[in-house]
Amino acid sequence: MPIIKKHIASGSTIYSDGYQLYQKTPRYGYRHDFVEHDQNEYSRGEVHTNSMEGFWGLLKRRLRNTGGVRRERLVWYVNEEVWRYNNLGSSEQEKIQRLIQLLKQFGGKKAT
Repeated sequence: MPIIKKHIASGSTIYSDGYQLYQKTPRYGYRHDFVEHDQNEYSRGEVHTNSMEGFWGLLKRRLRNTGGVRRERLVWYVNEEVWRYNNLGSSEQEKIQRLIQLLKQFGGKKAT
């Protein structure tokens, strides 16, 4: 719960599988709905975990293709894959423009 509380705004809706930890989220101000994979339920309207599972599948394939990464560098690989995933439908030109805008935001300084 500390990770959820740190990274997800109170009042947000969390869609998950039936993992018991997530059942506690309403106590902390979150709306929660879930699918029961144990009951062969994988989606119900807007409620599903398909996007997250698809993302982790892509990340695992990329890491497997690189032969793995050092633990201290994992966060950078995950962040890069998040960016790629969030820009899947974008053209190469759009991606380049977004990267230029990000670089301008940081003034060309190396992120710490």
